[in-house]
Amino acid sequence: MKMAKPSAQDIEAAEELHQVLQLIDARFGGPLQNHEAGDDLAVLLDNGTNAFDSDDLQHLQTLYNHLARLHRNAPNYYGRVIGGMLWVIMNEANQILDPKSDCIDLHPRFQEMADQLKEAERGIAAFNAVISYMLGEGRWEEPLEFLRLWNEGDFDALRAEWPDAPQAIYYADPLADHAAIDAALDRADEVLP
Repeated sequence: MKMAKPSAQDIEAAEELHQVLQLIDARFGGPLQNHEAGDDLAVLLDNGTNAFDSDDLQHLQTLYNHLARLHRNAPNYYGRVIGGMLWVIMNEANQILDPKSDCIDLHPRFQEMADQLKEAERGIAAFNAVISYMLGEGRWEEPLEFLRLWNEGDFDALRAEWPDAPQAIYYADPLADHAAIDAALDRADEVLP
């Protein structure tokens, strides 16, 4: 699901709403309830079947009580939610949202970090596969020559001389199709009991 970024007018309205909620919440411990009305506007208006009437004192008192209850149950919720969105998430200096997108999309740097993490994980997987192979099946197959070729990046020679070597060692090959290696390893994991 996508959601449009708030406009300048939306932000101004949200900041004003934040201020109104803050004014209602000025009393330490939250605003007190007016006992002449309920504290659930949805119940009073039959979940929207009836319209809110700003001239009806019962409606106004119930609205106030509803807000007062929210303030007492979750003090400063409006600061964390409205303020957090406006002044943290929307702040371009924090680079959380993509400045080029009209929607609320993550900044491209998060995808870059995910890609870097994936490459680091592949590097570790390649190193672990080489060590496991050298300590296991590959130890009888000229391990020093295998390690020398892998270290020098002669992956074609490795494929020719050690066809049974684990696919993960080829994550170290910058020319290898890493997505194909991922898929092959995923298929191999599915076959394992």
